[in-house]
Amino acid sequence: MRLGTDIIEIDRIQHVLAKHPHFVERILSVEEQTQFFSYQHPGRRLAYLAGRFAAKEAFIKALASAEAKRIPFHSLSVINTADGEPRMIAGPVLYPEVVVSISHSRDYAMATVIIEE
Repeated sequence: MRLGTDIIEIDRIQHVLAKHPHFVERILSVEEQTQFFSYQHPGRRLAYLAGRFAAKEAFIKALASAEAKRIPFHSLSVINTADGEPRMIAGPVLYPEVVVSISHSRDYAMATVIIEE
């Protein structure tokens, strides 16, 4: 079993996004971008982006390899199942053995990823 976790201040994401508008395209997959832009409230968008960022960071940390650090974030996708459970997809590959948990507060987003081997 491998474990990765990440926490990020939502304000930090807001500052990066203000300076680099293309940050969304660098972090989110096409499917995630569709979801991101569907949110009308800016705070909800920031929380979504921060949560996906944290989940992808946690996934890379759980993989713990030099190759993993070169995976572009936009090639990873965190999708929700019909039950609302987040799942990790890398390109065309769904990782059913990867458990993803994302949480938000007013100031932080955090994610934990467990890879069951």
